[in-house]
Parts: sequence; C-alpha cells; structure tokens
Amino acid sequence: MLTFNLCILFIVNSNAQNNCAIFESFTFGVITDCLCGSLACKSAPKLKEAVDYFNTTNISFCAHLGDFIMNDFDNYSEVKPIYESLNTPHYYVFGNPEWDVPEAKKPDLVNMLNMPNYYYDIKVNNFRFIFIELSELAFFNEAAHPELISERDSVYSIYGGSQGSGGISQSQLAYIDATIALAKQDDDLDNVCNSDDVCPNFDDNLIGTTCNDNDTCT
Repeated sequence: MLTFNLCILFIVNSNAQNNCAIFESFTFGVITDCLCGSLACKSAPKLKEAVDYFNTTNISFCAHLGDFIMNDFDNYSEVKPIYESLNTPHYYVFGNPEWDVPEAKKPDLVNMLNMPNYYYDIKVNNFRFIFIELSELAFFNEAAHPELISERDSVYSIYGGSQGSGGISQSQLAYIDATIALAKQDDDLDNVCNSDDVCPNFDDNLIGTTCNDNDTCT
C-alpha cells in the first residue's frame, strides 16, 4: 500500500454512544512540520511559542505529526528539548525528513524520541488514537526496516512510484485492523471481555481476558 501523507487515526468504542455519561470532553494539541534545519532552524522560536501556549491550557496530550527536522541529525538537539518541555504527555509521528540522518542512526530514532514503536496507539477518555508510520516501505527507510525490503520491492514492482514515496506494511495494516477490532469488542468499556459484551463471532474463551493493549492500567 503506497501512501503519501501523514496521518493520525482515532476511534471510539462501538457502543459508547449509548452511554454518554462515560465521556468527558477533552482537548489535545497538534503541531507539525517544524522542519528544523531549514533557514537555520527559524522554526524553533515558533515551536517554543506553541509549547508555551499549550502549557497554559489543559490539553490531554500533544502530538507532533511529522517533519520535525531535516538535513542533519544534530537538529534534533535544537527542537527536541523545546517540544519535551510540554507539561502534558506528548508524542511523535514520523514524516519523511526525520530520516534525513546517517544510516547508522536511523534504527535508533524510536528510542531517541522515546516512542513505544514506529506506530502505536494511546487511549484517552475511551477514544483510541492510532499513530501510524507511512514511510515503512520507503527506500530511504531501509536501515530502520530491513525486514521489509522484500515486501517493499514487491509493492514497488506492482504499483511503481518514486523511491521517495512511502508505504504501509501488511503487518502495520493488520495492527490497525486489530486495534480497531479490539476497541469494538469491549462494549461495556471495562477493558475486559465478558458476557455483557456483544462481539461479532464472540468466543467464550475470551471471557475474563483483556480487550485492549494488555496494560492492566488502561
């Protein structure tokens, strides 16, 4: 699957609309395209302005939706401390320019940015947000995803596209489908499958098991 944009998906429990009392309104912040490295990182003051503003609000979290830096790995040191001065949980999504760093550093970007994985999800007030990675199958991402080279070559041989194009792997698509399906199964929102849950093709063996990400705190 070839893709060319950045994306964040959010879903809500399938039967949640039947019980409005379970929801509390919330807000979240979005920042994108800092592109530190262009024009000598003139975006850094603007990023600080955004962070300072969000720190005066009561947002539940903030997400930077890609294109954080460009041209040089050292540019992370300019903007990462600013973004991480947020006083609320904050998350990253990869764009293309993030990978404009030495090949040896690409596999370390997830850990350096304290990301749980290249793609992942969070739960806020019974909404689940899925942060996806759209550059898995890009040629410039080979060092980070060597296990996907064969799949990438197959996709490009069928659909074409430039080597700078991105793409989502079958495993990530399966993860997205599974995350959405799990969000639908726990219809009484207690994070445990039980007889109160009406699941398609419900398997009684699921009773008493977790319906989410195996984190007992969520």
